[in-house]
Amino acid sequence: MYKILLTKKADKDLAKFTPKDIINILNKINQLSYPFSSLLNIKKLSTLPMGYRLRINKIRVIFEVDHNTKTIWIRKIGYRKDIYRFS
Repeated sequence: MYKILLTKKADKDLAKFTPKDIINILNKINQLSYPFSSLLNIKKLSTLPMGYRLRINKIRVIFEVDHNTKTIWIRKIGYRKDIYRFS
Protein backbone atom coordinates (compact mmCIF):
# COMPACT_ATOMS: atom_id res chain seq x y z
CA MET A 1 0.00 0.00 0.00
CA TYR A 2 1.39 3.38 -1.01
CA LYS A 3 1.22 6.34 1.39
CA ILE A 4 -0.07 9.63 0.01
CA LEU A 5 1.70 12.78 1.24
CA LEU A 6 1.16 16.43 0.32
CA THR A 7 4.05 18.87 0.05
CA LYS A 8 3.74 22.30 1.68
CA LYS A 9 3.20 23.82 -1.77
CA ALA A 10 0.34 21.42 -2.51
CA ASP A 11 -1.20 22.13 0.89
CA LYS A 12 -1.15 25.88 0.16
CA ASP A 13 -2.56 25.28 -3.33
CA LEU A 14 -5.43 23.23 -1.90
CA ALA A 15 -6.43 26.03 0.47
CA LYS A 16 -7.16 28.33 -2.50
CA PHE A 17 -10.12 26.27 -3.72
CA THR A 18 -13.75 26.35 -2.66
CA PRO A 19 -14.86 23.84 0.01
CA LYS A 20 -16.79 21.86 -2.61
CA ASP A 21 -13.69 21.60 -4.83
CA ILE A 22 -11.51 20.65 -1.86
CA ILE A 23 -13.80 17.74 -1.01
CA ASN A 24 -13.79 16.58 -4.63
CA ILE A 25 -9.99 16.84 -4.89
CA LEU A 26 -9.39 14.98 -1.62
CA ASN A 27 -11.81 12.21 -2.63
CA LYS A 28 -9.88 11.66 -5.87
CA ILE A 29 -6.49 11.84 -4.12
CA ASN A 30 -7.64 9.23 -1.61
CA GLN A 31 -8.47 6.90 -4.51
CA LEU A 32 -4.85 6.99 -5.70
CA SER A 33 -2.97 3.74 -5.40
CA TYR A 34 -0.30 2.01 -7.41
CA PRO A 35 -0.90 0.47 -9.94
CA PHE A 36 -3.29 3.22 -11.00
CA SER A 37 -6.99 2.56 -11.40
CA SER A 38 -8.35 2.89 -14.93
CA LEU A 39 -11.27 4.88 -13.47
CA LEU A 40 -8.97 7.81 -12.66
CA ASN A 41 -7.80 10.09 -15.45
CA ILE A 42 -4.02 9.80 -14.96
CA LYS A 43 -1.27 10.44 -17.50
CA LYS A 44 2.50 10.32 -17.26
CA LEU A 45 4.27 13.67 -17.65
CA SER A 46 7.25 14.02 -19.95
CA THR A 47 8.71 16.91 -17.92
CA LEU A 48 9.15 14.96 -14.66
CA PRO A 49 10.88 11.55 -14.61
CA MET A 50 8.41 9.93 -12.22
CA GLY A 51 5.70 12.60 -12.58
CA TYR A 52 2.02 12.07 -13.30
CA ARG A 53 -1.07 14.23 -13.48
CA LEU A 54 -4.53 13.51 -12.18
CA ARG A 55 -7.35 15.31 -13.98
CA ILE A 56 -10.41 16.46 -12.03
CA ASN A 57 -12.51 18.55 -14.46
CA LYS A 58 -10.46 21.77 -14.91
CA ILE A 59 -8.25 21.02 -11.91
CA ARG A 60 -4.96 19.15 -12.22
CA VAL A 61 -3.01 17.38 -9.48
CA ILE A 62 0.69 16.87 -10.22
CA PHE A 63 2.27 14.01 -8.27
CA GLU A 64 5.29 11.73 -8.20
CA VAL A 65 5.56 8.09 -7.26
CA ASP A 66 8.53 6.90 -5.18
CA HIS A 67 8.65 3.13 -5.48
CA ASN A 68 11.54 2.74 -3.01
CA THR A 69 9.61 4.21 -0.08
CA LYS A 70 6.17 3.34 -1.50
CA THR A 71 5.06 6.95 -1.33
CA ILE A 72 2.95 9.11 -3.62
CA TRP A 73 3.98 12.79 -3.28
CA ILE A 74 1.37 15.37 -4.28
CA ARG A 75 3.50 18.24 -5.64
CA LYS A 76 1.11 20.83 -7.04
CA ILE A 77 -2.65 21.43 -7.38
CA GLY A 78 -4.19 24.03 -9.65
CA TYR A 79 -6.23 24.89 -12.68
CA ARG A 80 -5.11 23.66 -16.07
CA LYS A 81 -4.26 27.12 -17.41
CA ASP A 82 -1.29 27.58 -15.08
CA ILE A 83 -0.49 24.24 -13.45
CA TYR A 84 2.19 23.24 -15.96
CA ARG A 85 4.32 26.34 -15.30
CA PHE A 86 6.95 25.02 -12.90
CA SER A 87 8.82 27.61 -10.88
